[in-house]
Amino acid sequence: MQTSCPANETLRPATRMKPEVLQRFIVQGYISIPPSVGPEAHARVADGVLACGLSVPNPKYHGMPSPTGDAAGNNLIQAVPAVAGTACMNSPELRDVLSGLLGSGYRFHPHTRAHLRQKGAQTTMWHIDSYKGYWQSRYHVPHHLMVCYYPQAVSMEMGPTELLPGTQYYRGDHDGESYGRGVLPNLNDQLTSFSTTPRAFTCVAGTIMVMHYDLWHRALECSDEHSNRLMLKFAAWRTDPSPATVPHPLPKWDLVEKGGNMTLDEIIVQPSLGFLMTNEPITEYKELYAEDVRLSDHIRESLIKALKGAEEKELSSAPMPHRNSHKDNFEKDASRRNRVGMKTKHERDVAVVGKALFVAAMDVLKELKEKKHVTGPEIVMLIQVLKTVCPPRATAIVNKLRVAEFVRLRTPIWNFIWKWMHGIRIPPEHTLEPEALANLQDMATHGNEATRLCACYELAEAKGGESTLRSIMSTPTLKTSVRRTAWYGYIASSNAGITPLASDIGAFQIPVINDIDLLKIGEYAEVLPPADIRAMDGFDSELWMSPRDPNREIRYLVESSRIKCTQTFEPESATLVFYLCSLGPTDISIGLKRVALENVTFCCIDREHSMIATTLLVQSLMRQSNSAVDRIVAARGLSQLSAQSISNCNREQKHWIIDNLAFLVTPLLHSLSNDPDRYVKSHVFETLVNFLCSVSLSCNLSQRSEHHQVERSWALVFKSLPREAKVHLSMCSFEQLKCATEAHELCRQLSCRRKCPISTPDDPF
Repeated sequence: MQTSCPANETLRPATRMKPEVLQRFIVQGYISIPPSVGPEAHARVADGVLACGLSVPNPKYHGMPSPTGDAAGNNLIQAVPAVAGTACMNSPELRDVLSGLLGSGYRFHPHTRAHLRQKGAQTTMWHIDSYKGYWQSRYHVPHHLMVCYYPQAVSMEMGPTELLPGTQYYRGDHDGESYGRGVLPNLNDQLTSFSTTPRAFTCVAGTIMVMHYDLWHRALECSDEHSNRLMLKFAAWRTDPSPATVPHPLPKWDLVEKGGNMTLDEIIVQPSLGFLMTNEPITEYKELYAEDVRLSDHIRESLIKALKGAEEKELSSAPMPHRNSHKDNFEKDASRRNRVGMKTKHERDVAVVGKALFVAAMDVLKELKEKKHVTGPEIVMLIQVLKTVCPPRATAIVNKLRVAEFVRLRTPIWNFIWKWMHGIRIPPEHTLEPEALANLQDMATHGNEATRLCACYELAEAKGGESTLRSIMSTPTLKTSVRRTAWYGYIASSNAGITPLASDIGAFQIPVINDIDLLKIGEYAEVLPPADIRAMDGFDSELWMSPRDPNREIRYLVESSRIKCTQTFEPESATLVFYLCSLGPTDISIGLKRVALENVTFCCIDREHSMIATTLLVQSLMRQSNSAVDRIVAARGLSQLSAQSISNCNREQKHWIIDNLAFLVTPLLHSLSNDPDRYVKSHVFETLVNFLCSVSLSCNLSQRSEHHQVERSWALVFKSLPREAKVHLSMCSFEQLKCATEAHELCRQLSCRRKCPISTPDDPF
């Protein structure tokens, strides 16, 4: 017998994170979580992982060879079960952070990794991680998070993780066929344009760092003779595609507001921007008063006035005072330094500003010499003093300018992320003057990536800005990287309430899907080898196909923006998704079809659409021509959909999903037993576990009438799962589940215990 839905379930809860913590994550892209238990527990984890051995792809940079036999790799939790306890994955503090950023129904991705640094391990390249094993679009809003657990204390000598805070919104400019993590063009200049300061993550044993999946990072060189610096990496992802629907007022970004009169000196002491500060000492002008420089007060004051005037002139310049005409090579091994991302452009900026200060002082000295107030020997002595004074002052100026640039370029993005996280949809209210609109369009097409993104988000906030973004996004003569930044802005403008682009799909009929033919073992498309996965889905899967056919890519951008920008799907949007999923590879780019598959989970707007969406995903698992990546996307979508059946507050929609999955249990079990890809198996296993918990929770809360098909399917799943899984399931008390939070927690615990053959011990990454 059904009961009424409790009042407190009518809306998803807003994030439980404190506003200042969420702000810090939006600004810097990571959060540090202190240890939950004592150091002994973390030491046992470290010892257990090291005893298993680690599968490492590149000994040159990780400092140890790959062992033979089984290694921790993707079976980290099976190798050391304590990792899944309160020391790491079940830490209460970690649960709160992940629930706040991803929603209470978050799941852990099947890929895990152990990184070890030993003496001799070199500094790695700056990079952002790939989405392991499958296609995944990159978002600015948090859909995936990386969880880095350090069971040992980490010092600078141990080769810590180094971060570029605030860079999670940038992918690096690219337009070449060979684009990848190691071949970004002009990497130094691009990294410096991000206007941030590298931060090495040193910590006490047991610290957990949660970072945006697209934050740029690397590992530093290890020089510690006795180091075994260990980091265990996990990935968490959102199962609820939409954020909280309880609005929370847009915060005042204190670091940029205060009536718009905040000075640079006030900005740089804000806690959220602490990572931008450097520890370099700032030399004041008191050296001009050294005893061996016998100058009158008038001469000293003239010099100090000239130097401070030059400082103010440089500080008032915008953007940062880099001069593109200066192409000096500051390093002997330019290729090595460019690959690992040293601060050559920052050094050039400091040199340029230092020269400006020095020239201003020398102009005063020349004037004083002409008036015979200073002699040649005194000038020689002063030149030596100025060479000491100017460089640190120049460094301070460049750092201030970098902070100002960092804040200016990101504020529109921060506002959008905050609004998205809290379900705030504010249509653009102001209209741009023609000159301002033209300036933003010029910035959006000709600036570096940071400038372009800022311009695109500013266009998204203005009336009529979406048409400019649409024009940029749809121009085939522009670079791929330019169209992509306009695409992010267009998604933001659509999220604010702008009507999405119209589609030309015509009178498409929603398909009626009947029986699903089960594939025989030999009929599955083979699992992709690691090299192909890296080539197709490694650094940024969306870029794999982009430079080759601009017109197909424009269609990808146009149609995917219609899908991604929509938080509440209507029948027209769902029809578009089904239409794109039904096209063959000759009719559609592989990227667009996968984006459609990713978004099938939005389409359960009524019973009919729910049935088609669920069946379409299962059909994709059973399609003989589908590659492993397509099947992984479909399997992940099923896991996401089944998780929504636990926490979805629309009780009727929840029952549609449960009923549909009940009729499709047989092909899911078949895929679990026969699909050659371990990621498919992992996500199908998650789907089945979610189904068990969802049905149990609904029955426990008496929220549905008796349904024999659901009961039979529940029993079939429990009976047919692999023996290892049944051992764990038999220890669970499904009948005691009383709320969605408990059900999600049980699903995470069971899914994390997946083991060969649900996932193999091999580590192809």
